[in-house]
Amino acid sequence: MPSQLAEIQDAVHEDDNLMNALNHNKKCMAELRKEYEDNHASFYSLSSVDSSTGSWGFGAIIRASYTSSVQSGFFGRGVIDGFMQKYFNVSVQEMVCLLEDYACMVTTMGNKKVPLNKMQLVTVELILSGLCEISRVSNLTMSYACYDQDIRAAHGVMIEGWPNAISFIAPSKLKVALQIQTLYNAWRSGQAHWRVMTSAERREVKEELAERKPVVRAKRSDAGGSHKRKRKPISDNKDGDLDKDDEDDDEAEYWPKSKKSCAIRRSGASEADDGEAPSTKGKCSLKKSKPVASEGNAKSNATNLKKERAPKCKSAMINDEDVEQPSKKKRSSKLKKVVAPVTAKEQNVKKKHKFTPGSKPAIAESRALLEEMRWEKAQKEAESNDDDEEEEDDESDK
Repeated sequence: MPSQLAEIQDAVHEDDNLMNALNHNKKCMAELRKEYEDNHASFYSLSSVDSSTGSWGFGAIIRASYTSSVQSGFFGRGVIDGFMQKYFNVSVQEMVCLLEDYACMVTTMGNKKVPLNKMQLVTVELILSGLCEISRVSNLTMSYACYDQDIRAAHGVMIEGWPNAISFIAPSKLKVALQIQTLYNAWRSGQAHWRVMTSAERREVKEELAERKPVVRAKRSDAGGSHKRKRKPISDNKDGDLDKDDEDDDEAEYWPKSKKSCAIRRSGASEADDGEAPSTKGKCSLKKSKPVASEGNAKSNATNLKKERAPKCKSAMINDEDVEQPSKKKRSSKLKKVVAPVTAKEQNVKKKHKFTPGSKPAIAESRALLEEMRWEKAQKEAESNDDDEEEEDDESDK
């Protein structure tokens, strides 16, 4: 401490102007003393408040420009530094430095000119931020067309200081550069701002809205017409009743198509090409269609069955005289001819192409496999039917 005091004394003696004022110029000393007292008046007032009432207080004086020569400082009464350390984790000196940086940045950005193409966007942000702040509702949108209903009556806030020369519309809809700049300057300077309405003003707005007629929304230009269908008039005449009866008869005569499997259709088509009608499958159908015959006419039935069967031609190379005897496994041979053998090329193609489940090739392949399984089943049933016919023929011959 004595060393610091000696350094201060040396600095004072080195200052010629100060020594001259101390020794010879009493008027200059009075001005310096008054300036010092004015600068520390707030500190003295806090000290007097603290001593008289026991209250604490603090304040800071910082510069608002990087080019300013003002020395930033802090004054207070009480354990302010302990409070800042406990709740904000900063000292008083650090808080003063942060406040100084923020003030200089805001001043510099405020003096920076905003381009005209961004003034509309900045104005919209100023209006929305002020609305959310004063209404305490986040993500609130501004309504210009229904301003009285959605903003004033609903939230009890209003805009004050909107320029009279500018119509009350969204800033993005303004086209004149002078109007955009005027509106931006009004919101930037604080001339246009949000304020809370009084209860009387809010009541008056609600009464005005109650007297107004509801505004119908205009129809869009791309809106389509009505999709309602015109109903036919119901006539009380007899002709109308007859027409209705005819329509009911037409609906009653409608029969849906029967769903047949692909195997039955193809087998029927192949038999039709050979000149025969499609026959039913299964043992039960044959047993039901077979009449109960006695021993006397068993031989006649067997001869009739043989006559009904047509001879099978082996190929076109054989002469007409050499006719092949009718085979008993004729139906199974027809079914075998329909199934085409799988060539080696097709097998290689199947190996190369890996089908993913659910794709079109996979579905086609599964359908082909199902058809092959159906044909194999039909062949087995045909062979069993032929065996039954042979047994029945043998029994009838006996």
